[in-house]
Amino acid sequence: MKFTVSSSSLGAKLVALGKVINNKNSLPILGDIVFEVQGTQLNFMASDSEIWMQTGLELTEADGDFSFAIGAHDIIEAVKGLSEQPLTFDVDQEKNIIKVIAVPGRLVNLVVTIVSVLTGLSNSSSLYHPKNV
Repeated sequence: MKFTVSSSSLGAKLVALGKVINNKNSLPILGDIVFEVQGTQLNFMASDSEIWMQTGLELTEADGDFSFAIGAHDIIEAVKGLSEQPLTFDVDQEKNIIKVIAVPGRLVNLVVTIVSVLTGLSNSSSLYHPKNV
């Protein structure tokens, strides 16, 4: 599954979400950012178990509805230094990896492991309900 988004818009949203995430977490998922693609909308969520932050942006294109969580530090560091350009996220949920491509065919030095493939999100403080990975 793939989706394309503006690097500057994505970077701004990720930096804001990163402020919610603590370096030392009681649960590993609390060090991650949840991405949820629905149509041409990308929603992001992060929490430190007490504070919950959600934001979103419009995608340039997407080829399906899906959700996943990846380490906040990896994605924020990879995206924040990029100039304005479209970024394509190629999500392989079978292999549990994501490739981020800046210019067609050129990786942004980021291939990350998907922490969890998600089936749904909870409005309670229990946060996320991962699917079997």
